[in-house]
Amino acid sequence: MTFFGHSSSGYGFSQNIDQPENWNNQGKYPIVIGLGCYSGDVHNPDTNSFSEQIIRPINSGAIGFISTVKQGFTPYINFYTKKLYKMIGKYGYNKSIGQQMVMTIDSLDQSTSLITWEPKFESNYNGMSLQGDPALKINCHQLPELVLSEQDVWTEPSIVDLSKSSFDLKFKAYNLGRAFRDSIFVELKQEFPDGSDTIYSKFIAGILNEDTITFSVINQPETSIGQNIFTISIDLPISTVHEAYDENGNNRIQYLMNISSNSIIPVWPYDLSIVGNPSDTLRVSTINPLESTNTYYFEIDTNIQFSSPFLKNQSVVSIGGVLKQFQEIGLIA
Repeated sequence: MTFFGHSSSGYGFSQNIDQPENWNNQGKYPIVIGLGCYSGDVHNPDTNSFSEQIIRPINSGAIGFISTVKQGFTPYINFYTKKLYKMIGKYGYNKSIGQQMVMTIDSLDQSTSLITWEPKFESNYNGMSLQGDPALKINCHQLPELVLSEQDVWTEPSIVDLSKSSFDLKFKAYNLGRAFRDSIFVELKQEFPDGSDTIYSKFIAGILNEDTITFSVINQPETSIGQNIFTISIDLPISTVHEAYDENGNNRIQYLMNISSNSIIPVWPYDLSIVGNPSDTLRVSTINPLESTNTYYFEIDTNIQFSSPFLKNQSVVSIGGVLKQFQEIGLIA
């Protein structure tokens, strides 16, 4: 938890962060970094400094408090904290907080070796004080842990029908453990309603924390209509990333999606029926009754080449449902 603003040793931060007894964080204790003035000064005779109030509560509050014992100046406190974050998350990963603070000062010494240190440097770099055990380690992981979730899968567009030649299937992949940069194998298997399938696969860069992965899926009019089952897997079937806990169970998920048809079918007259009236109204229906507004083009003729003098055509703009065309059309050519 990092705070930036006005502060003091006895009264704490100018922004209310509530009493630590009210944090309700048993078992999950943060390191608090105070980027302000004097809030790290724990060297007074009394025992009521703000940092002690933060770390003293039992089963609540923080496990450590880092801040300057003197005045805090920008941009120096910012420089220190950015360096400290790099030591915690990268160069000093899995080391104690005391070691990471020493590495931070060593790095700042090197980057400012050609600059004469003034009191502002001293108070904001060497003056950063830790209230807590320097041997403590901030939560870290020895190995990666890859996770997929059914709740984090979606398509663009959200509704897919055969009017689209392709669509994007997207999902999030999480790494709850140690970051890694080596490439990793991802596979998407699409099972069609008729039981056939197709597979998409690719390698992606290592996942530091989370990443959104996209596959462009081709619509196949002959097989896609209906419920499609998408099986998504990462680092499978052959695992190349040694994980902390589960190598298989959370590396594969399924996503069900219905692909609808945007086509229309004749509903009246019936196929091969005989109409006894000299005129009639032709009716068609969209396969998807909830189809959005589209423009439909119709032709009718007495031969399959659509080349006779009887040929008639018409277009209509309509939402899904039953469409009436060539109303009361004369059927005698």
